[in-house]
Amino acid sequence: MRTVDEKYAFNEKRKTEFGNGYCIGVTAYRNYGNCSAKDKAEQKRVFNDFARLARSGDEFGKGVMCALRDCANERKSR
Repeated sequence: MRTVDEKYAFNEKRKTEFGNGYCIGVTAYRNYGNCSAKDKAEQKRVFNDFARLARSGDEFGKGVMCALRDCANERKSR
């Protein structure tokens, strides 16, 4: 199984809608813990918007949501 860092590097090279979304999702997830309560609430709203986009078939939204899933699973496995 590949790590999130390996997937990030792979998607960063691809320059596709999904790849760009994946990279943004990883960055957002990793910065989430360092945000203030106000910023966390805003990020949750943004994540909900991306989830809605992903359900409608948008590749960028799918990339963000896959990144969030992968980061959360990696954190849980530690």
